[in-house]
Amino acid sequence: MSPAKIPVELAVYSSAPAFDDTRWRDFPRAVEHVARLSEDVGMTGMLIYTDHAQPDPWALAQFVITKTRSLSPLVALQPGCMHPHSAAKMIASAAYLYGRRIDLNLVAGGFKAELESLGDQTPHDQRYERLVEYTEVVKRLLFSETPVEFQGQHFTIRGVVGVPKVEPELRPRFMMSGSSEAGQRACSAVGATSIVYPLPGAAQSSTAGFGIRVGVIARPTSEAAWRLAHERFPKYRQGEIAHRLALAVSDSSWRHQLDQTRAAPGGVYWLDPFRSYRGNCPYLVGSYSDVADEVVRYIALGCGTLILSEPFDDTDYTDAALVCDLAMDRVRQRCAGHTDSAVPAQLLEAR
Repeated sequence: MSPAKIPVELAVYSSAPAFDDTRWRDFPRAVEHVARLSEDVGMTGMLIYTDHAQPDPWALAQFVITKTRSLSPLVALQPGCMHPHSAAKMIASAAYLYGRRIDLNLVAGGFKAELESLGDQTPHDQRYERLVEYTEVVKRLLFSETPVEFQGQHFTIRGVVGVPKVEPELRPRFMMSGSSEAGQRACSAVGATSIVYPLPGAAQSSTAGFGIRVGVIARPTSEAAWRLAHERFPKYRQGEIAHRLALAVSDSSWRHQLDQTRAAPGGVYWLDPFRSYRGNCPYLVGSYSDVADEVVRYIALGCGTLILSEPFDDTDYTDAALVCDLAMDRVRQRCAGHTDSAVPAQLLEAR
């Protein structure tokens, strides 16, 4: 195994609750609660979704900023929903008005039916080409000291001025979701952190500086964790049918890749929630120690960012924070004495 660059710290993001129109009155209180819990356990930020059924992510980001001290909203940003100039102004405005950073999770598309409902018929790979241009325009508007000029296939900017420049410590972290070859090329082109839905740690490809989207169900013992996991996600035939229907109309590479993944018996990697249409990512299930070892394996491959699924209750994030702290303690202990940023990944293999 080739050397992996070990992150000094692990950036961990929570996920905002999804909007439920049957309980819409409770939604603001739920978002505030998860945001404050995330901050209290030391997370870097909180992912805020974007799709037709969700409230505006920028309004939610502002709401989160006003309810927390330092948590960074991680806004899912899709080119078809907002012009890059508007996105840059939102980021700069948050920096100036609140002294806070907004991070970006750049997404090329979303559900195909949603794109088509807005008149967007752009093919899969071209959506990533558009996302590269979009990200480049946002970066130039935020960081350039001179009027911005850009001529691309999808966006044209001529002498745009007026976006307040953002101080380095408040500049956004750029992440990009995409497991396909087109997605990985786009991510590399703009220098973003690649966010993937991971394979089991032993099968995940090594890529410097990537991030993973996972759920964590960890308890003091493996038996307790798995008992809770099966209580939360029992077999659900209707969900399995919905999952198959979603696959049939989806052009997302990650959905098909996960569907074909087979986890080793006795491990911590679990896909049942994904396959029953009640979760959109793999789960890591087991004792604190076992799940921490799996996180260490991902770190050994270059992972420096975790985006966690929504919590069922407060203990989910307190336990996830414990797992991450334990994982990073093991990383530091095993790499003690190595001053080079490229540390032999064998040092991080679970023991």
